[in-house]
Amino acid sequence: MDYENIMQAINDVNQRLECEFSTWNITDDSYIIEECIWIIKGLETKRNNLFIQAKKQNISIDAPFGISSIENQKL
Repeated sequence: MDYENIMQAINDVNQRLECEFSTWNITDDSYIIEECIWIIKGLETKRNNLFIQAKKQNISIDAPFGISSIENQKL
């Protein structure tokens, strides 16, 4: 992947993370919350793999601001 593709993939993952955190924060349904948690964990893994791939290609990418890890979200 080149710089533009990696950046686009990271941006896509960040947007999906924001959507999942929003869904999690507006619901009281434990099934939906559990589903959001699993999706968020998968997206964070995907984003981490993209950062590793960028690092291997010597692409400098700052960590995204405004995206908290799942441990920092309140239930």
